[in-house]
Amino acid sequence: MGSFEELIPGSGIYQLTIPTNMGTGDNHTYFGEGSGGWTVIDPGTKLPAGQAMWKEALKEIGISFRQIKEIYVTHNHPDHFGLAGWLQEQSGAEVFLSPTDISTNEQFLLPEKQHIALLMEYMGPYGVPPSIPEVLVKEVQRLMPFITPIPDLTLLEAGHTFHLGDDEYETLPSPGHTDGHVSFLGKRRKRLLSGDALCLDRVSQLSEWPYSSLTNPMQVQMQALHDIVDRGVTQVLAGHGVVFDTVRERLTEIEEEHRKRINKVEKTLQREMTLVEVCRILDVKARTPHEMRVSWGDTRAYLEYLWQQGRITKNTGPVISYAPK
Repeated sequence: MGSFEELIPGSGIYQLTIPTNMGTGDNHTYFGEGSGGWTVIDPGTKLPAGQAMWKEALKEIGISFRQIKEIYVTHNHPDHFGLAGWLQEQSGAEVFLSPTDISTNEQFLLPEKQHIALLMEYMGPYGVPPSIPEVLVKEVQRLMPFITPIPDLTLLEAGHTFHLGDDEYETLPSPGHTDGHVSFLGKRRKRLLSGDALCLDRVSQLSEWPYSSLTNPMQVQMQALHDIVDRGVTQVLAGHGVVFDTVRERLTEIEEEHRKRINKVEKTLQREMTLVEVCRILDVKARTPHEMRVSWGDTRAYLEYLWQQGRITKNTGPVISYAPK
């Protein structure tokens, strides 16, 4: 299959794999004709190679940037959102992002001292030392060139519909990976554009903590995925990895992986411990500050799930800690 041929014959949907410089791996963007022009899903990371690929792809198909009218972003991570501003500059297209992820973007753009103070407010009660928010804010600042310019954004609400190729797609909440993550389900063909919510080659992070306000990310994410799959999803076009149709089987595999991780966290909790203490024992070997944050966020999600299931206890102050029953 050529790089810019239809992903599925007759679907009118094209897939373009955009390179990234992040640990998530290259990202798939999907695009095709909409009702009044062309529609793009998750344009990719802003790198010169990705910009060149977009120019070449449109040239090969025989359309101009100005024919792109709508850009939809499943969530605000750089490998999905990064090129949205640049692509808007080229096309004049409207860029849609969920209100919750727009709010998170605003936190990313805070002045350094204010940003550090905000993260410390969220992370300090879990025993996180002040040095960690400082490192995380520096990491966000490092990523800024890969998501700027920030586009003018339109609020993307649940239930919003748009045309792409041979189907009309509905916007469905799939929170967890980010609080405002959405997926798009075709009304007739039941293809799911899942972003990072459902992939065949990975189990996505459970929470965008410390930017997340979800009190039980594990429960929220899995319930959302079950609700979507129960709508009769036939095929998943994910942000990473291959297209797949073993949808319910994959959901079962993800749940089993989470169960294994939950049990590991529960066994680690041999006494009253803070989140930081649990994470140090688990020793996930994070290679970057971002991977460390994801590991801590997932561990917190598992601890909160265990607590809300009544399997462990929680002491809420002045430093939050957890203990076996």
